[in-house]
Amino acid sequence: MTRSVNSLFAHEVIECVSEGREPTVHELFCLAERIWQESTAHRPAFAWGTLAPTDPDRVGSLRAALAATMGTDA
Repeated sequence: MTRSVNSLFAHEVIECVSEGREPTVHELFCLAERIWQESTAHRPAFAWGTLAPTDPDRVGSLRAALAATMGTDA
């Protein structure tokens, strides 16, 4: 796994798109957490781990991560 030096795009997005593959579960959750953290400036650093699996913010972030790595056909 190669790390991207481009901080604008998460390395998970770059790797999945460039390799034409689905994200691993780990990649998907890492990207979802980044999306969730960057969606507002007032989130505590470790709050992602306290969200319930069905929390709308968590579900929405996971859906956004999946769309980012696989496109809108996911």
